[in-house]
Amino acid sequence: MSNNTSWINNTSLPVHYVITILDMDITQNCNFRCRYCFKGNKENLSTPSMDLHTALTSIDWLIESSGDAKELSAAFMGGEPLLQFELIKDVVPYGKRRAWNRGKSIQFSATTNLSLVTEEIVDFFAQWGMGWHASIDGTPEVQNYQRPFSNNMGSSRRVEQAVRHILKYRPTCQARSTMMEVMLPHLYESYMYFKKLGFVNVGIAPADVTNWTEDGFRVFRNQMRMVYDDVIECFRNRVKIYVSGVEYLFSYFSGETKTKDFTCGAGRGMVLVDPSGDLWPCHRWDSAAKDVNSERFWKMGNIFDGDFNNDLHLALLQRQRMFDQNVECKGCICEDYCSPGCPAGNLQEIGTIYRCHENWCEISRICYEEGKRAYDILYNENNEMLFERYKLNKRSSKRRNIYYKKNGNLNHG
Repeated sequence: MSNNTSWINNTSLPVHYVITILDMDITQNCNFRCRYCFKGNKENLSTPSMDLHTALTSIDWLIESSGDAKELSAAFMGGEPLLQFELIKDVVPYGKRRAWNRGKSIQFSATTNLSLVTEEIVDFFAQWGMGWHASIDGTPEVQNYQRPFSNNMGSSRRVEQAVRHILKYRPTCQARSTMMEVMLPHLYESYMYFKKLGFVNVGIAPADVTNWTEDGFRVFRNQMRMVYDDVIECFRNRVKIYVSGVEYLFSYFSGETKTKDFTCGAGRGMVLVDPSGDLWPCHRWDSAAKDVNSERFWKMGNIFDGDFNNDLHLALLQRQRMFDQNVECKGCICEDYCSPGCPAGNLQEIGTIYRCHENWCEISRICYEEGKRAYDILYNENNEMLFERYKLNKRSSKRRNIYYKKNGNLNHG
């Protein structure tokens, strides 16, 4: 295939800031019917899957939109992207070659429900150095209830088989768990189940938060406390474990970085391309926009038709400034690190990207308080693993205690 990209319409490219991360919604079909899915049932859409021409053009568009940036990434998403494995087999070598020809590199990954994983697929991912994002919610009881197949059969057995294949190739693959309120009593049990399966990297995310009750918050706090207690023991015994919320908070408490540096890149350095070539801020945004009847406003352009929405891009680049002006956030214990919530989720839940639902605020406070408790215990013990991972031994006590000056010194010695 020709290396000439002169056909690309310059008006389809951003002018304010480069794009280096591309989510590719290569199919909107899925063999699961997850109870909390924000995509809903897209089985009957007229353009449910991306064709090869659109996929290859998306890679060219990413390379052209990346400016002088050298390191790019593209994530296959859906729906269930492994339904389009034949397309993936064509896109990855093409993207690697095109990036190399431009003095760049591109890292590919996929977010999958694991049900279609085979040795052939794992071997292909290994051959091309691809990453995995494994959506698995928990114990068989949790998995079968929240993530059934489209015929309503349980998926846990099939997913367990796939986990063994994936972790053999990529031991640091994350188990990405989503928890509905009804399954919260199984949160800690599910976390331990992930460890038993061999995961050392776990992410836990709440679902359908707007419907949570006070009892749900109570259970969530108790379950997260048990998770953090296990993390404490792992640090004490130098057992490798990475829990996304722990990394997020411990990095902040240690002064390693400002946690707002982790704010979502949606619509800034990252966009989604859907099966028709339309561009959106992220993989969730197209559904969010449809839910609030504002598709026209939030679409960022099209890789074929041009007219990239640079005004919207600029507004999203300045999103943090708008977050910081939220009066209701003043005085909250999470004020200095919260940014707040998923903007697409905010759009779906309360109609604006600049504030999150009050239930998310409560969840953030619970995670903050439990994370702070765990960090303080390890810090007061001079835990070696804590100091090594977050470079505490290389920082002055003044910088380490910036947080404690504002929020109360906890006798850190």
